[in-house]
Amino acid sequence: MFRVFIQRIIKKNNPFNADNLHLHHLLIAKYSLKNILFFYFITIVSSSYMAFNDILPELIIILIIGFLYSILLFFLKNT
Repeated sequence: MFRVFIQRIIKKNNPFNADNLHLHHLLIAKYSLKNILFFYFITIVSSSYMAFNDILPELIIILIIGFLYSILLFFLKNT
């Protein structure tokens, strides 16, 4: 949400107007809703498991997931 908010400000659009620039909208347009929900489910379950079992610190998990989503968004924008 923060990325979209900043992107709207840079493009001189009203940051409170709705659009389809959120990651889930881009993913659903490219893939099926079923696949995207499965991807989100796996992401949430695996990160929760790692956090609750102290496999990795929470901040590292958040950074890894953010990095993976950024890469995914980059490839979606370029296709």
